[in-house]
Amino acid sequence: MKFLSSNRASYWFAPVLIAAAFSLSLVLGGEGRGEGPGVGTLGLHDASRRVRSADRYPVSSATAVRSADPTSTSDIYVARRAQTYARPLTLTLSPEYEGEGTGAARLQTACEAPGAAPSPASAPSSQGLATRPIGPATRPERELNLLAMGDWGEAKSAQKTVADAMADYVVAQKAPFAGLLSAGDNFYGPLASVDDPTWQTMFEKMYDATRLDFPFYGALGNHDYDQNKYLVELAYAKQHPESRWKLPGRWYRIDLPAKEPLATVIILDSDKQVLTPVEWALQKTFLAEELARPRAAWTICVAHHPLFSNGVAADNGLLQRDWGALFEKEHVDFYLCGHEHNLQHLEITGWKESFVIAGGGGAHSHPLIRDNRGPFSRSVYGFVHFDLTPDAATVRYVGTDGKTLHEFTRSKAGKVTITRTTPSDSAIDKPLEAIQGLYDKLHPRKDEGKEEGKSEKEKVKAGK
Repeated sequence: MKFLSSNRASYWFAPVLIAAAFSLSLVLGGEGRGEGPGVGTLGLHDASRRVRSADRYPVSSATAVRSADPTSTSDIYVARRAQTYARPLTLTLSPEYEGEGTGAARLQTACEAPGAAPSPASAPSSQGLATRPIGPATRPERELNLLAMGDWGEAKSAQKTVADAMADYVVAQKAPFAGLLSAGDNFYGPLASVDDPTWQTMFEKMYDATRLDFPFYGALGNHDYDQNKYLVELAYAKQHPESRWKLPGRWYRIDLPAKEPLATVIILDSDKQVLTPVEWALQKTFLAEELARPRAAWTICVAHHPLFSNGVAADNGLLQRDWGALFEKEHVDFYLCGHEHNLQHLEITGWKESFVIAGGGGAHSHPLIRDNRGPFSRSVYGFVHFDLTPDAATVRYVGTDGKTLHEFTRSKAGKVTITRTTPSDSAIDKPLEAIQGLYDKLHPRKDEGKEEGKSEKEKVKAGK
């Protein structure tokens, strides 16, 4: 007792208790927790503007874009927490795929006990199922195809691998794609100006313009605010309307396609740590107003940070409170995000949305610190394909080999059916290392170890 009461013992013991408690709260999923790891630096204020120039990839009234202006004098909307209606988690497997060795028995158990899926078995990163292109004869009359990814601009060779995989995939699908939704962290390194060569090496030439010939609609991530790069990203979109890069504001709405839209996409800025209280309130006003307006058959809200995650960012109680109430009240179908450098599909008991994490765009991968909810989470590179019709949505997670890692359908009534999948990854046994940002350094992946020792110029050159 004398030892424990001494100053020396308190100095040694207190940090250990704090670290242990912090780790435990993250592993258990802190609903009341705010921002996860990796927050950006403070950015300058800007006034978002619409892109007004006509070009090959128009972002104008023709595609029903609505961009918010943080300097406007709109009344501040005070979000009232809507009542959460618990719904049974209707995850089922298509009979066509039962018995294919894709985790049917495990998922069936998860369906019987929503929110308490057993720990999934680990699987090799390359494991996947052959993607089935849909021929023109069997394609529905009205269909919208979108790609999605986040966390790509780190100048690693994995970015080029994902870029090539997307291009090959689009060609194999033999279907028109209306765009790509980028979930933030578009550029990790310096971005000096709209004339910086990085625009060519990391975007224009990285993503084959002949095969990926559609707009890239961007959201801002925490790393886009480093050195105020977000100002350059906004300026580039404005000064180069001919580019596929589209960022008309820090938050905006677009309805796709222009004629008889099937999807209302609302892109938001989840970087609360760099927004002023007034800007954050104005964005909530914008979100509330756009959700209250007429919308297409499907609503996809996009931002960088997750509301729920099995990874190191854990659950974000602030976003659940400020945005989640509106999502629930207005029946949002999908929340798409990145920040976690992996791929996840989460169905959370008591929440109506399907949560899609598509952070496998090419930045260093993040491990998983929990595996007791799903139906799918894997620490792999890849992207997501939204295939939307008036009556059903198919969401497909695709690996760098072009194979399907996970696929589910969602009906307009909110029923989610797993049509194909592969086993999820198990949680790592040292979550505190991941939370502290040490896990990647202590346990580098084989495919990422090749990047060690390379200069930034060599990494960019490898990505050309």
